[in-house]
Amino acid sequence: IEVEDEVTFEVGDEVEYFDATLSIWVDAKVKQIDYDDELVPSYVILLATGREKNTIKDRIRHKSIENLMDALNVIIGKEVRMRRKLLRSKKKNIVGKSLHNGNINDDEEEGD
Repeated sequence: IEVEDEVTFEVGDEVEYFDATLSIWVDAKVKQIDYDDELVPSYVILLATGREKNTIKDRIRHKSIENLMDALNVIIGKEVRMRRKLLRSKKKNIVGKSLHNGNINDDEEEGD
């Protein structure tokens, strides 16, 4: 049995498009397929925003649960990084306010 590993797309396929500006995959639908002189396909896709975009096969993929899990991991990772940054910022504010208000920690008091 020969298994074809070449990914193909058809008009109407629900896909994801890699938006290089945002560095994320976004929902899209294949609207049209065109071929160049060497029969290499290019695709007109309809983004969820309603905008049409011309693209190549390497920038689209079929939707799958694995892709959804990858996307969730990216979102969770960004959320974790954002929360860590916020916590570091709050810690700096607390330390800065303590020093500004003349509060010193116990270690400094023992040295007197």
